[in-house]
Amino acid sequence: MNLSFQRSGDVGPNFVWQDSPCVSWPGRAADHYDGPWNKVTAHPVLVIGNTFDPSTPYQDSVAMSKLLARARLLTVSGYGHTELLNPSTCAANYESAYFVSGTLPPARTVCG
Repeated sequence: MNLSFQRSGDVGPNFVWQDSPCVSWPGRAADHYDGPWNKVTAHPVLVIGNTFDPSTPYQDSVAMSKLLARARLLTVSGYGHTELLNPSTCAANYESAYFVSGTLPPARTVCG
């Protein structure tokens, strides 16, 4: 069994099949960005990671928050793909504060 299949389990092949029609699309964004990812941005980036996300492993959220030059990780202790599918009032309050005033949650914040 290859490493990709081991990491994706039963979910991976299903998503690959659903997205296969996109392979032939000729379009490419005019402003496509390929990095560097550690470039300092005008405003800090809020990264949100669920601890038990079957599609986006939590350790990838941790890695992304460290890779970006100005980022803060908000951890949601819960299940499901993205915080939107695992609603958290705590996380929603931090998201609102971030979008309205640019306020980041304190470092190492964990929401239920």
